[in-house]
Amino acid sequence: MTNSVYTVGIVVDAQFGNRIGQLAREMPVWVVDTPVNRAAAEQLWREDPGRTKLEGITTFKVDLSGTPNDWCRDILQDVDLHHGELSHDPPYGSVVVIGTGLSVELRAVFESYGFREFSVEGQGFRASAENTSV
Repeated sequence: MTNSVYTVGIVVDAQFGNRIGQLAREMPVWVVDTPVNRAAAEQLWREDPGRTKLEGITTFKVDLSGTPNDWCRDILQDVDLHHGELSHDPPYGSVVVIGTGLSVELRAVFESYGFREFSVEGQGFRASAENTSV
């Protein structure tokens, strides 16, 4: 059975760079706007100008004195606004975070958005909402 859960990626790895392309083929990606990541995103935008922000790459500005944990916490509201039930049908049911671990604080923030299942994956974690199977 194919996983039909709508998943969004949040990348808070300041040096993720060219790896964005692979991830963006699997899901819409929000990536921290650093010189390395912006250059990679701009290259991908030039290569595939027809993709919308709901299916491509969105960069987001951060306070570089903050931490990847802070950046993830701070961008989740915007991700929810663009991919949640008020903006998308079906709404996202899973988030893959790359570049920070699942802290107690982040878990609480994700839980406030309805995410209840968490797993460590690669350089980050996955948060899934309840009843995400279709």
